[in-house]
Amino acid sequence: MSEVLLRCPFCDRIALPVERHNPMSKWRWSVDCQSSTCGMSGPVEATKADAIAAWNTRAPIAGQAELVETLLGLEQACEQLAATRTREVYFAMIESGQSEAMLSLDARRQAARQALAAHQPRPHSKRSEA
Repeated sequence: MSEVLLRCPFCDRIALPVERHNPMSKWRWSVDCQSSTCGMSGPVEATKADAIAAWNTRAPIAGQAELVETLLGLEQACEQLAATRTREVYFAMIESGQSEAMLSLDARRQAARQALAAHQPRPHSKRSEA
């Protein structure tokens, strides 16, 4: 049986269920982040399934929809500004005969887009127990 585990909400790393022994000689379960720098642990529960359910429960962020909408609007405005500025620079370079510099600018812009794409935040993904 495989239970779905969400990644750590603090560092986005993998988490695993862990058996624990308490002083009352009862085995309990929790889910722990596997990052050595984060080390978050979920609540200790009586069963593995309860520990996974507790770990996967995430509190909603107040105003999250408005924040996402604001950030997307800001991103779009930045892209429009960059496009406008890029056009201005291209026209100025064409007028002054700097076609080689324009090709260099194209290459740097493409490299910047690739770097941004590589660092886009990943949504929390679901992982199943191995």
